Amino acid sequence: MKKLIIVLAAAAAVLCQTFGDDFFSRKLEFSDSTLNSFTLENGLTVYVIPDNSSATIHAEIAFKAGFSNQTSSTAGFFPLYLSLFTTSIPKEKQDIFEICSMKSQCNKDSTTFSANIPNEMLETFLKSFSMCLEKNQFSDKAIEKMLDAMKTENISYSKSPAAFINGTIESRIFSEQPWKHDSGIYPSIFSSWKPSEARTILYQIGNTYFTPQNAALFLSGNITVKEAVEKCSHSFASWSFIPTQHYFSEKEKTIESKSDAKKFVLASKLFSPEFIQIVVDYETFEPFEANLLSQIFNSDSSTFKRELAEDAQMGIRSTEYINVSSVQNKNSSRLIFQTLIEPSLTENNDTTLNLDKFILAIKKAAIIRRQDFIKAQEAMTSDYKKICGTPSSYIYTLANFWAQSSARNPNDFFDEVTDKVHMIYNTDEKSVAKKILSEEPFVFVIVSRKTYDSQKELFIQKGYELVTEETGSWYMNEMNRKIAAEEKKFKLDEKNSILQIAEFTGKDEISDADKFYYANLEKLSETTLQNGIPLVIKKTPGRQEAVISLIINTQELDSYTKGKAPHSLLINALSRNIDLEDVKTFTSSNYHSGIRICVPSEKIEEGFSKISEALIYRDITPVGADIIMNQENYERLIQNGDLGYQLKSNAFSYLYRGTPLEKHYALKEEKINPSYDSLLLGYTKLLDASLYSISVVAGDIETEKIEEAAQQYLGILKEQNTRKKIEIPPPSFKAKERSVKLMHTFTTNIPAEYAGTEVPVLVPTKEFFDPAQLYFVSQDSGTTDIFNALLLELKARIQESLSRENTCLVQEADAHIPVAFIQANSLKRISQLTNSYKTQRKKLYDELKNGETKDEVLVKIKSRWTALHMSLTKDSMGTAELIERGIAHSNPHEYLDSYMSVANADAQTMIKIMQDSFPEENCLMKVYSADSKK
Repeated sequence: MKKLIIVLAAAAAVLCQTFGDDFFSRKLEFSDSTLNSFTLENGLTVYVIPDNSSATIHAEIAFKAGFSNQTSSTAGFFPLYLSLFTTSIPKEKQDIFEICSMKSQCNKDSTTFSANIPNEMLETFLKSFSMCLEKNQFSDKAIEKMLDAMKTENISYSKSPAAFINGTIESRIFSEQPWKHDSGIYPSIFSSWKPSEARTILYQIGNTYFTPQNAALFLSGNITVKEAVEKCSHSFASWSFIPTQHYFSEKEKTIESKSDAKKFVLASKLFSPEFIQIVVDYETFEPFEANLLSQIFNSDSSTFKRELAEDAQMGIRSTEYINVSSVQNKNSSRLIFQTLIEPSLTENNDTTLNLDKFILAIKKAAIIRRQDFIKAQEAMTSDYKKICGTPSSYIYTLANFWAQSSARNPNDFFDEVTDKVHMIYNTDEKSVAKKILSEEPFVFVIVSRKTYDSQKELFIQKGYELVTEETGSWYMNEMNRKIAAEEKKFKLDEKNSILQIAEFTGKDEISDADKFYYANLEKLSETTLQNGIPLVIKKTPGRQEAVISLIINTQELDSYTKGKAPHSLLINALSRNIDLEDVKTFTSSNYHSGIRICVPSEKIEEGFSKISEALIYRDITPVGADIIMNQENYERLIQNGDLGYQLKSNAFSYLYRGTPLEKHYALKEEKINPSYDSLLLGYTKLLDASLYSISVVAGDIETEKIEEAAQQYLGILKEQNTRKKIEIPPPSFKAKERSVKLMHTFTTNIPAEYAGTEVPVLVPTKEFFDPAQLYFVSQDSGTTDIFNALLLELKARIQESLSRENTCLVQEADAHIPVAFIQANSLKRISQLTNSYKTQRKKLYDELKNGETKDEVLVKIKSRWTALHMSLTKDSMGTAELIERGIAHSNPHEYLDSYMSVANADAQTMIKIMQDSFPEENCLMKVYSADSKK
């Protein structure tokens, strides 16, 4: 993602200096005899500075290939090429890049690679790098993975204030061809590229731009010129130039500007009303002029900054909240003035007056005193000396400037660099002042929607054009169109659905899993309410009920109620306050719980209304508090009395020791009795929109109607905290066995009125037939579902080998917690379970390896998993439960992916998982009762 040019600062933030790629106006510290150059047979130019004071060799490899080479249809493919660059060679040959800390960057005019290389590894590094350039081909898996990652990053960034600000400013300033600048979002990535299609474009990029003639290698360090010639000639011998013309020789497309306006107000609910940001952007300066002016205006002694900060009417807290920066590229140079205003520090309610004063202050500051101008020249020269004071930083400077240079040979390049050094002395204060006074800059003011609405007429009178998220940047509508086109790819015509799936998947035979997957994926949509709450909608044509799930991030909710009341109390209170008949609470993972309601489809709006009413207008009554606390304590009693839960609690507390999960899994033996006031306070925390995600499983009801109802009733909640992604540490296995002293209590979940009058007979005994658990871990999150399918099969076989009293159960692994176990109850000896596991594991493994039995056992394993998990899809409540689990793992269609993963698994995959996750002799950890016999 791009580095921000315009920074939306928080209260204590400081707007920082932004430098461009072009640092050429610098005093060079090395003579032309020190900088050596030579050209290889393939056309690659190499520059070398021997420096025996450096133990390693610093390398800069530059290509004239950057954002400015993009077309409207290939925007994003240059960063994609860069991210895939090293994946074209075998993994073992990629290690050299990690050892040498190679960094890569896609800039406006260049792509650069930097590395620090031990001398003995230079040739290995260069050969591996050359191999990447020669091969220039990427696997389907690598392309799909990186495309998905870029799509996710694009969507996430597109919702941020930074995307709105940067996209708006760049699309106004560079309105003819905005895709030639790094907007940070690439609509072309959202075209439904097949890997083979994307590979074609990537291949053309490699063959057009990543060629010897379009590259330069800069080396400094403990190497002689002779050694550099030998090693470079040998390493790049097979890298040659292949002329190509395809995507990038077409006539460039431009956008006709809709407006000549240069004054804009960016208004959004994303922005705080406590700050107003002003950005003034000049475009007519030479790069060295922009650098000089930013040095003058942004210095600590700047009169411009001091006078603005001292003006009480401006509302600028200090000089640190004013910034002047220069940004240069090959064909453009920008001088940018920025400041943050706090309305609370001003006495007027007219932002346009502050805008006028800020621009007037710039024009006043344009009359620069001679001594200040000379001082800035000297300061720049001093800075350049520091930056270029060592060979490594010098070649960094040269590599960055080389991509912007028009020189055709090394001598011309060096002359051009030398000429640039003196340019800061080839201008004067009067000529730059004239440019500031004569240019009409772009002016952007960034305000909250509330601020804009209160001063709308004033902005209109001053000629400011309103920009919102919908009209902000060139790429938003384009990206949304691409996303819609991609989603449309999944839409299935009933008559031709099989043919469409076959075309999409490239399969000749379409399985039942394929039909189910694509038919249901098309009926599942995702959107976001204006307050940031994600909304997932699953259509179930023909069903009359609708299920609304309010999924709550209980990790965050617990932070509100720590030491006061568990989150389950608040969720139960919310459930009681929803005035509907069919309301249930649920737990979908360790960090997600929630409320699920079922209503007739035609009453879905009423369902949202009742949830909203319970959240906003209802409270916890004293009677209600007593009921939910008694219920909580009763459920704890029943849970703690379960011997299997005691074993699990002990094991998981150990596996996640030292993490927040340790306390989560610990037995909660004490009764809870929080104060009524703490419950009331905790309930108010449920008004935080950042806690929630929503899913709706609906029958014959329009998606738009569901979205409108959700927005109307739950979109009014405010985000009081930043929405956080759940991050769970991995388990830490060390002990192979854990012996747990169990509490043998006698409890019942039968209500008192149904318990009967007979007194149970208790027989004193020291011989307890307790449960035991065998623990395993899913080693690869991408195959967790197949791991679980094997776990279920092993559990079934172990159950069959044991007696009826030894009932078996499993806990499966998931995307957050990869730990799983098989539990057997009422064991006379623990060896009953361990011996059965060894025997059944070997049988299953052998059957999967046997060509005669593998197909039959594959069907059995898959069917067992499908029967348990996918049977939930038979009704809307079950489908809602599956989607809830997916949302808890940040993947609403997880159940569809899981189904396809298991359905398409082959015997080799299962054998590999058994080898990795199910040891032949012993499981990772065995947990049992201290009273059990081994």
